[in-house]
Amino acid sequence: MPEEEWGFYVKMVLIFKQLSFNQSRLSLNEVCVWWSVIWLDKGEIMENLILTLFIIIIVSLNILFFILAKKGKLSLIVSGIIMIVLGPVFGFSSGALFLHFYDWSSGGTGEGAGYGGAFLGIITIANGGLILVIGMFKWMISFFNKSY
Repeated sequence: MPEEEWGFYVKMVLIFKQLSFNQSRLSLNEVCVWWSVIWLDKGEIMENLILTLFIIIIVSLNILFFILAKKGKLSLIVSGIIMIVLGPVFGFSSGALFLHFYDWSSGGTGEGAGYGGAFLGIITIANGGLILVIGMFKWMISFFNKSY
């Protein structure tokens, strides 16, 4: 293991020790400090920021879709289709951002940026497919309950 990675892992152990001793809730400022220490210390600032924003957007959309489905304003089937359509958009845009912020001085060709974008797009499509399947099962259960 390279010597610079030891510092990162030591910081993570110290953070988790402090969190385990301090059983109280963390403030937003403390969460931001821990996030910056964990994610931004490795030197790949933009890649980690893109991944963090992707996770926040996907989780927010999932929460929004399920809240709207619970209120009866949007079906889970339609929500799943929307998420499936957003999959290629997230994939291409994140791949383009990864490629834009790629360090060309490292001597690589930037293929990993495309693979990363494709992976995020596939995750989004799979998430949409899962929401779609949940919506179909929910529709079938309500359909058979009305039939009997």
